[in-house]
Amino acid sequence: MSVHILPETVRRILDPRSPRLEIVQLLKDLSDTEKTDLILRLAETAQRQTRFVDLANTVSDSLSLDVLFPRLMEVMTETLGADRSSLFLHDPETNELFSRVMQGSVIGEVRFAATLGIAGAVFASGEGRIIADAYADPLFNREVDQRSGYRTRNILCVPIRNRKHEVIGITQALNKHNGDFCTEDLHLLEALSHQAAAALENAQIFEKTERAQREEALLLEVVSSIASEIVLEPLLQKIIDAATLLLDADRGSLFLYDPARDELFSQVAGGATIQEIRFPSDAGIAGECFTAVAPINIPDAYADARFNPEVDKHTGYKTNNMLPATTTKASCAA
Repeated sequence: MSVHILPETVRRILDPRSPRLEIVQLLKDLSDTEKTDLILRLAETAQRQTRFVDLANTVSDSLSLDVLFPRLMEVMTETLGADRSSLFLHDPETNELFSRVMQGSVIGEVRFAATLGIAGAVFASGEGRIIADAYADPLFNREVDQRSGYRTRNILCVPIRNRKHEVIGITQALNKHNGDFCTEDLHLLEALSHQAAAALENAQIFEKTERAQREEALLLEVVSSIASEIVLEPLLQKIIDAATLLLDADRGSLFLYDPARDELFSQVAGGATIQEIRFPSDAGIAGECFTAVAPINIPDAYADARFNPEVDKHTGYKTNNMLPATTTKASCAA
């Protein structure tokens, strides 16, 4: 009686605890076709084990997320026989999932809400998902394909867990070359993600520590500048330059309050050519920030009804996101 070659059969043969006589008998019962299939499956298993070793070497020598992200995605893509893959870590400070990707010749960052799409659903539930038809899934965001010109056919998405079994991100593979993703692929991606989790978490902690050290050094420099600078405009420019650098922003500006005209006006506009901008102290996002004496986080300026696009039109600059914050009741920085 012939034996069908199933993953369980391969595991029995490779298990060192399996009795030798049992394996010999199993092999005798196989037809030539089944023996060929078995050899191919054993070769595939050996290749996957090699991938685990490669992955271990990949994550053992770097504490840089910029290095780890592309390396891990390359290993996962090749191991699963997929067209491409992506990896997102959770940022608890913003409750976003983020990834590092190549944009031209530089590393760029992609971020979105941790509740968005298939990735968000897997992150929230902690359960992997096999999507046989991406466009038939209501959680799939077609806009990404429309912008990139890429066509997503099927998806495999699993959570990344740390040593405490907490979900710290997700990995996903797109468009399996031969057929659809299966449960075996899901378990394999989970194993690969688990292998990489510790290195990713350590790199994320290291990156935050480095950033905190840079911020501390920059703050000390600002304090030193404040203590030595007696002219207002150069002092304000130094403060705005420091805030822009600390927040990794494109540019910054500072508005002072003119009580005689009840207006906010720009004393410093980092990176802009305009020397002064004036508007009512209760107008727009800056006006609300000034009136409420509280910071406002604006992730998408043009989607916010309070944003005034006239300044962008006048300067030719495109504002994507904003973080206005008050310094005192007399001024507002944005």
